[in-house]
Amino acid sequence: MTVVEKIGFYSITLAALTLLLGLLGLIYVPQTTDKVGIGTSVLTAISIQFLVYDRLRDSALRRLDFLNKKALSPALKVSKGTVQGTYGSDSVFSKSQEMLQRHGKFLGVKLYPKKLPEMLASGAKLISTFTNTRDRIENAGYKVWGRDRFNFWAVFVAVGLMPQGNYTDDMVKTHKEFFDSLKKSDNEAWELFPKLGKEISELNEQISKTIEDFFLDNQMEPVKEEPGPFG
Repeated sequence: MTVVEKIGFYSITLAALTLLLGLLGLIYVPQTTDKVGIGTSVLTAISIQFLVYDRLRDSALRRLDFLNKKALSPALKVSKGTVQGTYGSDSVFSKSQEMLQRHGKFLGVKLYPKKLPEMLASGAKLISTFTNTRDRIENAGYKVWGRDRFNFWAVFVAVGLMPQGNYTDDMVKTHKEFFDSLKKSDNEAWELFPKLGKEISELNEQISKTIEDFFLDNQMEPVKEEPGPFG
């Protein structure tokens, strides 16, 4: 059952109860009672309930589309990214979490995966700490080798957070030696950087799977980015 169907279920249930009470009324009221009037009232009440159902369904769909555009799709896009591209991702996760918590319920039904806000909060915290740690390491590298020689992507490769690609073995080796030297000069950064990077990768996979499963269950798709002025 989709989240929209859960919301509509309330109205359908109320309509069924109205019908049941109406039938009981027709059976047990005295013969002198205007049963035609009761039946008409019951049918009118049921018709109103179905109109309410349509309105609730439309409202829920609009709210769900809003959350998809402002929270779910942005969070999914970020979670699909790589660890080396995390700058600013903590802000996206935080905004998505806030949006879900503020606007994510409709008549008591959550219009998002149950544990997603907590996962986004954890992701924002991890990425923020990772970014600060990354900046410390990058600044240390510039001081030791200068901006022309130091290549921070080679550090990602050296600690296993990025495929080697076109980086030479010598480049990876020298940057690994630099990174290991941080054990003495900045032990916290040396310890946190690879650990946080792996935790972010794992959490991103969980977030993307959670959102994709929610889309599948609710017959939804990610919102495509609007093209810029040049297409």
